[in-house]
Amino acid sequence: MAESGKMTRSTKRLKDIGLRLKEVRGHKNLSGVEMARNLYLSRSILSTFESGRKIPSGPVLLLLETLFMVDKHWLLTGEGDMFLKEKSPPAGNTPSSSDENIVGLIALIDGYRNLSIGGREKLFRTLQAFLLLEKNDLQKPTS
Repeated sequence: MAESGKMTRSTKRLKDIGLRLKEVRGHKNLSGVEMARNLYLSRSILSTFESGRKIPSGPVLLLLETLFMVDKHWLLTGEGDMFLKEKSPPAGNTPSSSDENIVGLIALIDGYRNLSIGGREKLFRTLQAFLLLEKNDLQKPTS
């Protein structure tokens, strides 16, 4: 009985994530085909996410954040704001245009897709380490 309760919570969580993803699509005034194309997905894969049958993968969450400024925490939990707030770049960094960022991201995704499974795993571990170091640098007090 407890096991079926767990399944129900898990199913509800998936459905809630799907509903939030649909909500983002509505806010952006995109059709399912347009949203799928922007996320480099087939319409049927987007449908599996929106219907709560699967959770969006890490690369899809990254695209949602980068292209649409969606807060991943909100998408996965419903807590906080739907969209990220614009942040000022750290001192010394000059922001590049949004179009340049998107073109660069697309090139990175295309490169990722061409990697072997082993290459993808190495890149993922490297990226995790980089993000951890970056997070630690941002949390250090400035003197």
